[in-house]
Amino acid sequence: IAVKGAAEGISNESSAAAQYLWRVTTIESPPPGGLGIQNPSLKIDPTGKAHVAYLRKDDRVLRYATATLTPQGPWIAESVATLSLSSLNGNSLALDSTNKAHIGFVPGDASSNLMYTTNAGGTWLTPIRATTEYCPSSSLAMAPDGTAHFGCGANSITDATKRYLKH
Repeated sequence: IAVKGAAEGISNESSAAAQYLWRVTTIESPPPGGLGIQNPSLKIDPTGKAHVAYLRKDDRVLRYATATLTPQGPWIAESVATLSLSSLNGNSLALDSTNKAHIGFVPGDASSNLMYTTNAGGTWLTPIRATTEYCPSSSLAMAPDGTAHFGCGANSITDATKRYLKH
């Protein structure tokens, strides 16, 4: 997984265009022939430190990484939770007022239950089910008082319901 991007058609020769060029920084690479990395979610805290949550598909582990000095690294990655399948319908990373991570994620199993975990207590909380309703896509935000808020939506023709959850 890498933090990267590109500005098409912009030359390195122009100083005005240089501000649009992206720097590539590798956070973690899958093993040769591996299944890869899936669903990164990125936040930048007020100090400029980057935080990323993602699924490492080879061992089905939800991971969290932070850049220790700048968004370019060096990076420290840690395991958050092991999933039953090597897929993730999505994850959403949010930071609270103390820059602790909160992650909402939807495992790729048939239930599509929204799960929640945080490292706000110093270690990762065992993921808890935020809802038993079908929720294959979600977005997480933290209120200034530390309350987690989820936007949850179903993406099927039979269930186009959008939901709002507050923890």
